[in-house]
Amino acid sequence: MRTYIAICTSIAVVFTAFVVYKAKYTQTGETAKYTMLTSTCDLNKQNCQAFHQRLGKIGISITPRPIQAKQKLSLQVHIEKDVSLVQIDFQGVDMNMGYHRPALRRAREGIYQAETILPSCTHKKMKWKATTRIQYQDELFIAAFPFTIISP
Repeated sequence: MRTYIAICTSIAVVFTAFVVYKAKYTQTGETAKYTMLTSTCDLNKQNCQAFHQRLGKIGISITPRPIQAKQKLSLQVHIEKDVSLVQIDFQGVDMNMGYHRPALRRAREGIYQAETILPSCTHKKMKWKATTRIQYQDELFIAAFPFTIISP
């Protein structure tokens, strides 16, 4: 009887882990195939772009500038192709500032927008990166754009 309970418990744990794994990756749009794009452009100084042959240009802008914590920010992503998923993740580079992914909405063809407020940090100077995640056909394109916030 104990063997039966141990086997059933093991099966239940494996099944639960599988369901959680599938739910997480289905919900976030993860795929096994992805392409990382790079950009050294500073979003605090200008609109930025990355390029890939299959996807074309990805443009991102954050206003107003200079970018400040605890201030309403307007986000805009421009994409040349018809895509199935557009997201932006904000991450603190030197300090974990938690999960921050505002919901982008399609404003018109190729333009996705959102508003957000970034949390403040205890340090006067905070490095961030805005990472776009774009699903196009069978591939996830990821492009990270750095910027720094200097608190007054």
